[in-house]
Amino acid sequence: MANARSPAEIGALIHDMWPEVIVTQIEALSHTGWGGDYDAFLINGRDIFLFSRHPRAARVLAVERRLLPRLAPRVALPIPSFRYIAPDAPMAPPRCVGYAAIPGEPLTPTLFQRTATTGSILGHMADQLGAFLSGLHSCPLWVAEECGLSGPALSPLEQVSQSYHDVRVGVYPVLGSGERHFLDRLFAAFLADVRQAPWPPTLCHGDLTSDHILIDPSNGGHITGIIDFGDVCLGDPAGDFVWRYACGDAFFRRVLACYRAPMGDGEAFVRRVVHRYHLIAIVEIAYGLETATRDILRKVATRSNDWQRRTQRFDRCERRHGRMPAASSLVLRRTYHVSGVAL
Repeated sequence: MANARSPAEIGALIHDMWPEVIVTQIEALSHTGWGGDYDAFLINGRDIFLFSRHPRAARVLAVERRLLPRLAPRVALPIPSFRYIAPDAPMAPPRCVGYAAIPGEPLTPTLFQRTATTGSILGHMADQLGAFLSGLHSCPLWVAEECGLSGPALSPLEQVSQSYHDVRVGVYPVLGSGERHFLDRLFAAFLADVRQAPWPPTLCHGDLTSDHILIDPSNGGHITGIIDFGDVCLGDPAGDFVWRYACGDAFFRRVLACYRAPMGDGEAFVRRVVHRYHLIAIVEIAYGLETATRDILRKVATRSNDWQRRTQRFDRCERRHGRMPAASSLVLRRTYHVSGVAL
């Protein structure tokens, strides 16, 4: 794997594959999430090179290689444009790609709070992100299918049921009873909601956490691009709103007001966002257990604190109201009119 090599070896490898690239500076980029599928390097301060860590990551790069050039004209923000592509063999999935680095900083919760200080800044950022998501989710499915993606084999509720089974088998052994109780009620409430039956799949980023949204904090929080399409898929568009846990409800509502792709039942859509938000920690724990890398496993313990807080809130809400909380601080008491849909 690329992370077993020294920077000098990485530089030599890149130069061997692309002699025109003279490597004078190299910086290993740490993944801001939970390890990632690639080892990333900033070369000469201007190009990002990704080395796939396993065959699945190489196959995804092959999809991105075909899809991203066709997606770029349809979305309102810059996305990676591969300039360097190195397959292991002719017609094989690429094991390494390189593209011009998109300027900007990852939109961490701290950076968001420091930057989004006025209504006009919030509005501008929401316009940008809403337009990007609208374009992404409106991309014709046949375009994605021609690029190697296929639709989900299971119905929406079957997917949630399968996720529930996988969580119970893979993650429950490391959770406490209160956390398991929280998840049991979370899945039961979702599966019992008749509004969640059919939703049509759309092209989705698949991992649109806030750290994959780049901004220029010196320019009023202007969003400069979207990165890391390694989980691109045909799926539930609500999954591309999980950044709301880092950016808060006010910004989430503003983005929804700018969202023009079909969402069906508005309240059901929002509840799917909430459901996925609650599962972020579980997905990350499952990833840590699956990969068993030391850095990731160290972070698993920190997720318990988050789950304890969520479980405590769940218990308080259940005692007071006899029901699951509608959202973690997501207020649905008011009625919002979004793209012609009353939430």
